[in-house]
Amino acid sequence: MRVFGTLAALCIATLSCAPTAQNRASPAAGPTVDRDAERSVVVTVERLFEAMRTRDTAAIRQLLAPELVLVSIRTDGTRAHRSETMPDFLRSIAGSTEELRERMWSPEVRLDGPVATLWAPYDFHIGARLSHCGHDAVQLINKGGQWIITGLTYTVRTTPCTAPPG
Repeated sequence: MRVFGTLAALCIATLSCAPTAQNRASPAAGPTVDRDAERSVVVTVERLFEAMRTRDTAAIRQLLAPELVLVSIRTDGTRAHRSETMPDFLRSIAGSTEELRERMWSPEVRLDGPVATLWAPYDFHIGARLSHCGHDAVQLINKGGQWIITGLTYTVRTTPCTAPPG
């Protein structure tokens, strides 16, 4: 009987600590959803892709933190990673002789006040040719009402690359 009483007390204690609709919505459970801010984060990354396509390095410079380092990680066997500073990135964009087109879809955005992370699958084309695909992981901060990209890490693979939905 004593074992049954102990088990009953443990069950009651466990249930009292289980999440309820009320405590899941509490501030301690995490940030609230701000759809406007989420959309603004997505638009910022889309603006980066458009500026890359048009080789507008001035627009790119406005979107990126000066200390930004881009990191790519190959996932198709070599597992090689490469880091690139913002000046190197700008030079590579400006020096391209073909259109560079990056497309992302189904972005997931996480926010906590002025900090955001965007995660999305993407594909990358050089001219009309598919170069590679993978996932982008983009870190941003909101500075003076504008989202600035502070970190960009992405995977690179050549297969399998699936087309975006729709």
